[in-house]
This record gives sequence, C-alpha cells and structure tokens, in this order.
Amino acid sequence: MRIFPCYAQSVDYELINVNLDDDIYAKTTCAEFQDYNFRRHCILAQYLIKSDATYAMAMDADVAVVNPNHCVEDYIVSNSSLIFYERFHTFEVAACSFIVKNDEYGREFLMNWARYSRKVPSVSWANSDNGALLSLLLEKRFVSGHERKMCTKIWQNANALNDYLQYIHCVYIFLGSKRNDLIERIRILRRGHGWGRDSWTSDGKWCDHDFLLHAIKADDYNSNVNDVSLPFSEPVKLVDCKLGQSFNITFQMKPEQHLPCDDLAKRLQNRLIVPRTLAVPYLDDSDLECWPKCDEQT
Repeated sequence: MRIFPCYAQSVDYELINVNLDDDIYAKTTCAEFQDYNFRRHCILAQYLIKSDATYAMAMDADVAVVNPNHCVEDYIVSNSSLIFYERFHTFEVAACSFIVKNDEYGREFLMNWARYSRKVPSVSWANSDNGALLSLLLEKRFVSGHERKMCTKIWQNANALNDYLQYIHCVYIFLGSKRNDLIERIRILRRGHGWGRDSWTSDGKWCDHDFLLHAIKADDYNSNVNDVSLPFSEPVKLVDCKLGQSFNITFQMKPEQHLPCDDLAKRLQNRLIVPRTLAVPYLDDSDLECWPKCDEQT
C-alpha cells in the first residue's frame, strides 16, 4: 500500500470529532433540534461559521477509509456548494457523508435540512434525514408544490421498505435525468462514482476505485463472531494515524478483501433494491386537487 498521496502533498486535514450530546453548539444554538440526525447538520453549520476552511466533508462515525490513494479534493466539483453521492443499492442520496462548501449557500442548506426535522412524518420508514434530504432536493429543483405533494404523500405513508423505495423513485421522476447536476450549487455524483459506498453491498470487499466504506462499526469487532466481511482485522486507532506514515502500518487490512475492480463489479451485481411496483404518481386524478392552478409555485 502506498503512502497517502495527500500526505505526500503536505495536505493536513483537520478532523473534528463531535459528540452530539456534549458539544457546545448541541447545548446552545442547535438545542431545538431533538433528533440527533438533524441536530448534526445545524452543528456543522455553526462550526463552519467559525472556521476558515473552504470545504468540509461530513462523515458518520461508522465511515472508514479503506483506500488512502484518494484525496477529498478528488471529489470536489467546481462552483458547487453541496456535493452528494447516490447510494449504490437504492439510488437514495446518501446522508452519511457529503461535502459542503463554507459559503452562505452551503451553511443555509444545512440549517434548512435541520429544520426539516419538523416535517418528517411519524411512520416506520420515514428514514429520518435521508428522507428529508430527498424532499429538500425537490424544493431546490424548483419542482412545483403539487408534484412535491405527490411524493410527500408516499413518504407520509411509508410503513414498509417498499413504500420508501417508491418514495425514492417518485422523487427521481421529478428530479429527472438532470438529478446529477440539479442546479449550479448542488451536485449529486452518480451511483458508484462517489467517494463512499455501503460496506455490506460487497461484503466488505473493495477495489482501487473505492475511498470510504460506510457501516463499519467497532461493535462488529467486539462480538464473538468473526465477521469475514470486515475490511480490517482489528479496529482502527486514531492515535496511530500519523502524518507521512505508511497506511499499511497504521491500518491492519485484510489482504483478501482487496479485489480488482472488475471482480468487485461482479460481486456488486444483484445488490440493487428496487420497489416491487414502480409508482408513477402523476398518472392519476390527484391533479384535480389543485386544478386549475397546479403550475403555481407553492
């Protein structure tokens, strides 16, 4: 394994590890957001206000680097304030990791995302800030109020996985083929082209195209079961991460988990989850609810 090229370029990323219960912003500015999934977006916005960083990459605590031969800069799209990627198995826009530019647009998007906690329906498959992100992206795409209500109706009745998958597809119908470049300030990297991927979609295996894997938890190493899908032989200790140190010294990787990308592509086949029935929300009589003013922005 080669030395992290960002180290060779003397790029020193600042890691901020936020405890959502004890953080100063969690107790003050962002205390109104009780759901930690939304509170974290408010906290990030507050840190950016005080920071001189140009960009920040947000990551859940169970996101890990498996391939250091990439830099965060590899995924920054010029002139974009928000950069997301699609989850490999559902096409859902991932909330577990994203890149935000430290500008007014990026910070306000985070705050609007946090405020969406008040709109999340009380159903078993609302999927918290992931579901809210899809709805917020519809607003940013300037989809009219009536079309948004079609998708919201599916979201509000999502009591099973298949219902939520239909909500995702409904959102994509209205985002259209331009979803990967919604507006100049928001970019969604195509499925499989982002910096992250859910680890279980390939049983913890990775190739040189990968950078980060999501859903790697310390508890998996503490269990009595030897989980062969884990890319590391033991948990990573941040204290062992030192600037300029070889990655294979700091990280105890399982060599059998590293595959050629062609072999990994075969393993990723049949991991896509699609709804049993594809909802086409506008092919019904729902437009009578807003007729004849359906085109008005609301």
